[in-house]
Amino acid sequence: MSKQMREMKDSGIEWIGEIPKEWEVSVIKKEYVFQTGATPKTEIESFFCGDNVWINISDMKSRVLYDSTKHISDDAISSTSMSISPKGSLLYAFKLSVGAVAFCGKDLYTNEAIATFLPCKNSLRYLYYIAPIFIIMNANENIYGAKLLNQQLIKNARILLPPLPTQHRIADYLDDKCRKIDRYIEQQKQVIEKLKAYKQSVITEAVTKGLDPTVPMKDSGVEWIGEIPEGWEIKRIKHSFTVFSGTTPKSEKTENWGGIIPWITPADYKTEDKYVSSGRKSITEIGMQSCGLNWAIKGSLIFSKRAPIGLVAIASNDLTTNQGCLSCVPYENVCSTYFYYAMSAFTEQFDLLGSGTTFKEISANAFGNFKLPCPCLDEQIRISNFLDNEVNSIINAITKKQTLIEKLTEYKKSLIYEVVTGKKEV
Repeated sequence: MSKQMREMKDSGIEWIGEIPKEWEVSVIKKEYVFQTGATPKTEIESFFCGDNVWINISDMKSRVLYDSTKHISDDAISSTSMSISPKGSLLYAFKLSVGAVAFCGKDLYTNEAIATFLPCKNSLRYLYYIAPIFIIMNANENIYGAKLLNQQLIKNARILLPPLPTQHRIADYLDDKCRKIDRYIEQQKQVIEKLKAYKQSVITEAVTKGLDPTVPMKDSGVEWIGEIPEGWEIKRIKHSFTVFSGTTPKSEKTENWGGIIPWITPADYKTEDKYVSSGRKSITEIGMQSCGLNWAIKGSLIFSKRAPIGLVAIASNDLTTNQGCLSCVPYENVCSTYFYYAMSAFTEQFDLLGSGTTFKEISANAFGNFKLPCPCLDEQIRISNFLDNEVNSIINAITKKQTLIEKLTEYKKSLIYEVVTGKKEV
């Protein structure tokens, strides 16, 4: 039967519109039964040394859950009187990652941020698809726009309820279609990871072996670099750059902030960003002078020394940084772009030099003494030009795959919406 021939009626829900005549509009509490878990007292270590699977939001990463990162004891269960979430139940996260859903692959327990929908007269497989759409529509928002749900809001969330045979048919159809989409998305993600690995290998090969495979080689004297072309040197970073750390003006003084001077933190650029020009915050001249900040001039390299160690980008204009960054101002006869690639090739080695208890950090001294392969300036420029072309080509291929994944993800969401609202008949 085509959609045009189906008898429709107004759902009374503005964002849904018409639905098939035989479908009902109901609320969760009339059609499904759910419970929530609990968290044992964290100060009692023995509570977290048991064999019972205890699901947290961070565990909800797959359709069916069998294990968790944390396990609890029988005493922990007794202390909270939490109920078991039986195999086949549907878990729904209503705090933090609101809307995440997963099935229990075995009997298990959950914390208080997860609602467990128990097997009942209606299909939990159907609920798996409608819960992320319908329940969240009943959520409140905090001042930051985050969704907030509680048990009462979940109970009163409106849902569409087709006859049970239709629920099963919808679940079967979406299981099949979504499985195929997810499989194809996963294939694209694997291709992306291979492209990223290939990009890293191209960079590493160029900055350690050069572009001419026929030149004589010599031992670099650095184990993780291996052989380098005979005419190259091994230089410490401090012999090619002036290296210094940034700092932060006092945050409570408003006159320090909101000026025209760019101020960069490690959070302001990512691994794939070749250039950085501005950050989330900017400072004034007063702010710069108040803490003795130095300029990282255009062409300097900005290296994150913590959280995480090893992000590197080229300053596309004069800027300043916080203490999480090291600025590398190049000496004469130094090609910043070559060293941008050289530093990005050895992230793991930089990370090994990090130390600290709260988070790892590489010191300015350890960074400055880090050894890198160093050809002559002309060769640095040739390698930079070669890598610009090669890396851009790989990045474009990655971007196309990422765009495809985004389109497939949106198509999947659209398909689910069309089916569970009766717009598409299955």
